[in-house]
Amino acid sequence: MKQKLLACDVDGTIVLDESQTISKKDLESIKKFRAAGHIFALCTGRPLLWTLPLIEKYQIQTDALILCNGSDVYSVNPSNPTDTTTICSSSIPNKIGLEILKYFYEQKTFSMYWDIEGCTYEMKDRRLPFDTSVVQDLKASHVSIEEALKMESDFVCIGISAFSSSPKEAEEARLYILERWGKYIASFRNQFFVDIAALGASKGVGIRNLIQHLDKDLEVYSIGDSFNDLPMFEEVGPSNAFLMNHGETELKAYVHNNVHSLTECIDIILSEK
Repeated sequence: MKQKLLACDVDGTIVLDESQTISKKDLESIKKFRAAGHIFALCTGRPLLWTLPLIEKYQIQTDALILCNGSDVYSVNPSNPTDTTTICSSSIPNKIGLEILKYFYEQKTFSMYWDIEGCTYEMKDRRLPFDTSVVQDLKASHVSIEEALKMESDFVCIGISAFSSSPKEAEEARLYILERWGKYIASFRNQFFVDIAALGASKGVGIRNLIQHLDKDLEVYSIGDSFNDLPMFEEVGPSNAFLMNHGETELKAYVHNNVHSLTECIDIILSEK
């Protein structure tokens, strides 16, 4: 039987609510998948800083991490899932990141959060409107726009979220970002969030870079729920792409499989000869 690789989205796929919990069934299914000799990779818009606490809390057994929508790819030490080695990495130029922060701060309708040099920041008067979130849970540093605009390093990633929780407003913001800064960055919508990543990044590109690093003949699958997952659906093809049942309706045209959970996805994959 050909060895398989499954690239799995995080938020909206295994983390289904603001409490940041993962079901025991999904965790056991990941173990079963790897015990069968296959390769499991988390594939998310989160940077490393926002992913490792989740891995540590739930002891997620993952072989690789595809992060920041494919900007950063890591191998993982099987005996210590928080011990990672960089395969490839790219970033958002400082000047462009600052322009984006300044523009959306002036719009007054978006929260803003970003990662620089292993530190998470959130605009203190444009905070996420949730009691819990990955950013607040990491005790982000809350800074003013004046402090933000003095930062000198390149950005690992930037996220904005519409206070209205409107996917339409988020999509309009994403299109504006690409129109104005598309020569310098990549941008994806995840429900009512907009992920901003390094130029040329996508989850599909991240999968490709991981496969090149592994240098193996693999049957590759992916599972996700939103538009930032589309590049990895396209990378693996519709027969090997899985969409969560609550996922965005328009994505059904790109997949042949609709499932309720990661567990259901893995059961289907393991049943194939």
